[in-house]
Amino acid sequence: MKKFLSIFMSMALILTFSACGGSKETASKKTVKESKTEQQTNDYAGTLKAVSEAKVIPSGTGQIIECPYAVGDKVSKGDLLYKLDDNGIADNIATTKNSIAKADISINTAQENVNNLKVYSPANGILHDFSIKQGERVNATKIGAIYDESTALAVVPFNETQKNSINVGDAATVTSADLMSSVSGKVTRIYDARSSEVEGSALYDVEISLSNGGGLYSGLSVIAKINGMTSPASGIIKNADYASVVSRGSGNARNVYVKEGQRVKRGQLLLDIDNTSINATLSRAKLDRSDLSIKLASLEKDYANLFVYAPASGKITLMSKKLNDSIVSKSESVMTIADSSVLIMNLNVSKNTLNKITQGMSVRLDVSGYEGESVTGTVTEISDKEVVTGNTKAYSVKIEVENIYDIQPGTVANVNFGGNK
Repeated sequence: MKKFLSIFMSMALILTFSACGGSKETASKKTVKESKTEQQTNDYAGTLKAVSEAKVIPSGTGQIIECPYAVGDKVSKGDLLYKLDDNGIADNIATTKNSIAKADISINTAQENVNNLKVYSPANGILHDFSIKQGERVNATKIGAIYDESTALAVVPFNETQKNSINVGDAATVTSADLMSSVSGKVTRIYDARSSEVEGSALYDVEISLSNGGGLYSGLSVIAKINGMTSPASGIIKNADYASVVSRGSGNARNVYVKEGQRVKRGQLLLDIDNTSINATLSRAKLDRSDLSIKLASLEKDYANLFVYAPASGKITLMSKKLNDSIVSKSESVMTIADSSVLIMNLNVSKNTLNKITQGMSVRLDVSGYEGESVTGTVTEISDKEVVTGNTKAYSVKIEVENIYDIQPGTVANVNFGGNK
């Protein structure tokens, strides 16, 4: 009996220990499973992308004759990426510029002809020999004269002995028997040529400049006294300043603003002339110039479009056109330039993981194919707005990586938020 009880107790203890051992093993397995499940919810995989990408879309079409870069090369904004064949556009630009230069000459000539249809006074003075009436024909010739009657010249003869004692600048007195008055002046010229003779003596003209108070007039007879010597014969008064009024245009007088004997000022408009043909020539020349300018602007725009420049700095990640290829579309992207100085990864995480993340926290990334030092990123954006995908609710998180590791955009990386609180 005692032997049987001892056996029974031994078996009970064995069963008890067996049962306890099995329970612990089951609990351990369950804990491991739950731990793995929690660990998995903190692991996320995503693609590292460039912080920005620029698509190169050319504005021109044609065959590529220059292409200095390839995929993987770094470029700066403004670098020449492609040059296209101009198919003679440069030559057309040059000839059009020459045509514009010729048009400018034509415009200047036509404008000068139009300007010549207005006649202005060339000097101050009294208008003489002017007989143009409105509507009359005006030819390109002399049409009048202007005399400055504020000054006068006395031309008086002296004999040779007297002449030799007279110098330019000497004071002189001019007397008119008709006016019974005298006017003071200065010698301005002594003529070497004999002008006349009196009683067998040769006479030489001496020119005296006078200030005309209004009494002296052209043709007035005068005598002069210089250095105590009186002229042996009479001379005459001449107008000191004489200017011809010349029309350089022709046509019919449209407006006449002055008349014979009127005092005029330098630059005063005397008349204008009507000439339809000359005005039409100027208008056509300006229109031709305008057409050429439009043509040149179009050609220069087309030529500028043959040069394709980098719209941004970065690394070339895609090229669909190379040397000798043809660009046929102005809406097709032919190259992609990525700014990979910063890489970004956008992830959708669970609520449980979201609670472990704070903005600005650092995270470690396991980057596919990268065997260098540890890659660290920073959480820069967290959204508490739910993103529903099927039956799953998630929240968006953005991670940025300063790309000091030279990681290529498009690389897959794993992130674990479990140890970051």
